[in-house]
Amino acid sequence: MIIGDIQRHARSRGFANMSLVAVNGSIPFWTKHGFRSFPAPELAEKLLSYEAAARFMVKVL
Repeated sequence: MIIGDIQRHARSRGFANMSLVAVNGSIPFWTKHGFRSFPAPELAEKLLSYEAAARFMVKVL
C-alpha cells in the first residue's frame, strides 16, 4: 500500500514524523493508519480554509 511505501521512504531519509491535513471525513482513515490529531493553534486559520472539520494530523515514525 502506498502509505507504507511513503512511511518507509520517510524513515529511510531520517524523518521523525509525517503530517497531513485530514479533510472530507477522512479522519477515521488516517487514524487507522497511525495518524493522530495534533494541536497546532498557529494553523487554525489555515485549517478553516479547507473546512470546519479539517484536522492537522501527525504520525510519529
